[in-house]
Amino acid sequence: MLSGRHPISGKRAVLTLIVALAMFLTLIPLGAQAFDPNAPTAPVLVSLTPGNGTMDLTWTMPAYSNASAVTEYRVYRGETNVTLVLVVTLDNVTGYEDVGLVNGKTYFYSVSAVNSAGEGPRSALLNATPMTVPNRPRELTLVPGNMFINVTWAMPDFDGGSTVIGYVIYRSESNVRTEVGRVINQTYFVDSLLIIGHTYIYFVAAFNLAGEGALSLSKEGAPDMVPGSARDLAVLEGVRNVTLVWNDPAPNGGSSILGYKIFRGNSSTNLSYLAAVGHVGSYLDLGLEDNLTYYYQVVAFNRVGDGPKSYIVYSATFGAPIITLNVIKGGNHSVELIWYPVNDGGTPVIRYWIYRGSNETNPTLYATLDNVLGYVDRQAENGVTYFYRVAGENAVGVGLSQVLNCTPCTTPNAPFAVTGESQDYHVILNWSAPSDIGGAPVLAYNIYKGDSSGTESYLGSTNRTWYVSAGLEIGQTYYYRVSAVNRAGEGHLSPELALKSGRTPTVPRDLQAYGWQGQVQLVWKAPSDSGTSSVQLYSIYRSNDSAMSGFDLIANITGITYSDNDVVNGDTYHYYVIAKNSIGYSPSTPMVSAQPHLNGTVPSAPMNLMVVNGTDSIFLSWDPPVKDGGQPITGYAIYRGVMPDIMVYYRTVEATSFNNSGLGTGLTYFYKVAAVNDIGTSQATNVVNGTTALPPPPVEEPDLLWQVLGSMFFYIGLVLAACALAVWFIMRRRKRRKARLRGAKKPQRQMGVPQGQAKTAPPGQQQMGQLPKK
Repeated sequence: MLSGRHPISGKRAVLTLIVALAMFLTLIPLGAQAFDPNAPTAPVLVSLTPGNGTMDLTWTMPAYSNASAVTEYRVYRGETNVTLVLVVTLDNVTGYEDVGLVNGKTYFYSVSAVNSAGEGPRSALLNATPMTVPNRPRELTLVPGNMFINVTWAMPDFDGGSTVIGYVIYRSESNVRTEVGRVINQTYFVDSLLIIGHTYIYFVAAFNLAGEGALSLSKEGAPDMVPGSARDLAVLEGVRNVTLVWNDPAPNGGSSILGYKIFRGNSSTNLSYLAAVGHVGSYLDLGLEDNLTYYYQVVAFNRVGDGPKSYIVYSATFGAPIITLNVIKGGNHSVELIWYPVNDGGTPVIRYWIYRGSNETNPTLYATLDNVLGYVDRQAENGVTYFYRVAGENAVGVGLSQVLNCTPCTTPNAPFAVTGESQDYHVILNWSAPSDIGGAPVLAYNIYKGDSSGTESYLGSTNRTWYVSAGLEIGQTYYYRVSAVNRAGEGHLSPELALKSGRTPTVPRDLQAYGWQGQVQLVWKAPSDSGTSSVQLYSIYRSNDSAMSGFDLIANITGITYSDNDVVNGDTYHYYVIAKNSIGYSPSTPMVSAQPHLNGTVPSAPMNLMVVNGTDSIFLSWDPPVKDGGQPITGYAIYRGVMPDIMVYYRTVEATSFNNSGLGTGLTYFYKVAAVNDIGTSQATNVVNGTTALPPPPVEEPDLLWQVLGSMFFYIGLVLAACALAVWFIMRRRKRRKARLRGAKKPQRQMGVPQGQAKTAPPGQQQMGQLPKK
């Protein structure tokens, strides 16, 4: 028979089961995957070997195959570590090559084993990136120079899926190809100490982590330079012919002049190729027309190529004078014009006219001159372009010169920030364009070199802001200056730059600074590359300010450690180191800092902190710490607060006691004490508290009622009232007794009582003079 409890209904039992099941499921971690315990354990994915669009996987068998032997393996792959999918199911093997991958893309892999019970857990993830060697470099270019060739190229159009690390430069002579250099993160190489005029063939290959790629297309060149401009070009007019004469350029570029190219046109701005001749000094141009002007230029060439064009000369047949505006030169607020009649047309020129305008089509008459061949326009504004034309008149008519324009300008300032990078057998000069180019674009830069200071002579020209001076002797100091050239001419030379051929050391490595008591210890490693010669010394620079301008040289040493003893404990010092070899100084190391400090530690905490309460003060006392930390105790820091967890520094004392006076009464303060030495402050004692004494309680004044009750008159009145009450009570009792006595004297008849017999008092009646019993 059931007790008073109600039985659980069927619906309630089902609901209870669902709730219990839901609570159980919440205990299972999300993403967890259950495996049959009889399935094999996870294989170990040992390695991924990337290839050209492939990945070679290797793994080991599971540690336990459990219920039965492993029958197959499943390989999973993904482009992230959470998106793996099954790519292949294999027999009982421990390797697989995955093909058809994209070079440069990272892939994640995992492997699982399968037996008769099912698939086991997957191995740990590994990832790798397929790659191949880079394609060949592009646009191989050779720029020949004096005993060197500058080889440049463009990066490959595909890096193979791995960033290009560098390039290998090969040079071929007599069908023998040898490696002549390797570069990292640059696309140029200067091959120096070559034979002038000798032909060299070059190839370049890029390499990455996968290895060296294909060779570039070959390019051949010879180390020399194009010749200069033909000198002293002149024209001799004839009947329907013109004879040109000139002299060889200087310099010739390093190899023999092969010949000259002749250019001709009917205007000074439209000359085209006419003919080429051998290494001669004249040319006869036949079959010309009468009364026409012909303009000429001559270009020398050698095996490197064409030199610069000469200046223009011209000649005319008979007729009106043919005027050529030969020179137009801008100055400071001036333009100088120089001309001459190429052909006076057979009669003398009488006068000249100058035309000037703001563009080529609208020059107007500006000045009329006699038979002169030059004019200076001093009404020109700097920075404004003017167009000029000269007309000459003879008896036949008027001939007009070509239109030339000019912007008034001056020569540029000197290039600035001229620096050099020393290499073995050559130096690379770099500079910045002048701050003031004089109002006209810089056309070229002239480089001057000397073997001693102040003896620089012309070395070469370039239109870039860098120049390679090759064929140098290692350790020899060379002196360089650079100037800028514009239409106004050559500007000032830059300050002299002294450079030694050869490489300076690379930066010293791993500079460390350690602060000790009264000393800073510096330690570093030698440069990874000492340069052309071994390191001779190290220079140590120090500053109390981190600004680079505040550093001073404090020592030159040959070792790789240094102790700086000229320091003050507690100050911070900053250092850097540079290395020097016979060529010069390395770059400076990164700055390091250190602070010398006293030896030792902070003291231990003071002992036995006690308080003695006073009326308006609290007296503290304690014992010194057990350990002073290696430095003398200089004082004790007292902390005070109104709550044990909110305490602030109050003051420091030298003694082991302190009377905190001037406090209010009835106040509680919390205290702790710490010991101090030159190293720092110790941990504090435990927190104690003290309370100043409370004031005596105030005497309360009695109110009026108590004053009355406490007075003498109240007690006298109370006695009199008690007496009056007692008299009243006695009198009242007497009256009542008299009344009873009067009633007893009257005769009363009673049955059975003889007359004249005295009667006794009724029961309970007392005789006169007796008090009733209580």
